[in-house]
Amino acid sequence: MQAGHEAWQAGDMVGAMNHYQVAADAGLAPAQAKLGYIYDVSNQDEMAVHWYREASMQNDPDGEFGLGEMYAKGEGVEQDFDVAIEMYMRAAVGGHAQARRVLANAYEHGAFGRQVDEAEALRWLRLAADSGDANAMARIASLYRDGGLGVTPNSALAEQWQTRADAAQEK
Repeated sequence: MQAGHEAWQAGDMVGAMNHYQVAADAGLAPAQAKLGYIYDVSNQDEMAVHWYREASMQNDPDGEFGLGEMYAKGEGVEQDFDVAIEMYMRAAVGGHAQARRVLANAYEHGAFGRQVDEAEALRWLRLAADSGDANAMARIASLYRDGGLGVTPNSALAEQWQTRADAAQEK
């Protein structure tokens, strides 16, 4: 796994895939999720689904999120928003910041068959921000700046959240 990370950081995609494959075959969920991601961005959807599913069966939040994305888009599987939401929920409960933001968006805009629920949207948005998601922090800053989702505008809090978002984006 470590060799895969080092190859990935060095920009050696082929080397990274080889190392991740060995780790994935050995049952390491983070390697399975990473391999799923590589296949996903390479548009090899069936392989991406396979590896995301393997990782998700071990409750790996990255695997769950990736599998949720595949079901949401209908890539490599038949599109199914119920399964997508289930996977996003599992990932979010496991601490996955981006899954939390996706759920916030779903409840804010009624995506994936969810009913609009501002309180639920704000809850997931705060959880995403607390998990380090810079986009969620920026969204909270905009809510404090302009109002929305039941948030009362507050310029001081808007500035604090924007500062946090800017710092998180620099990482």
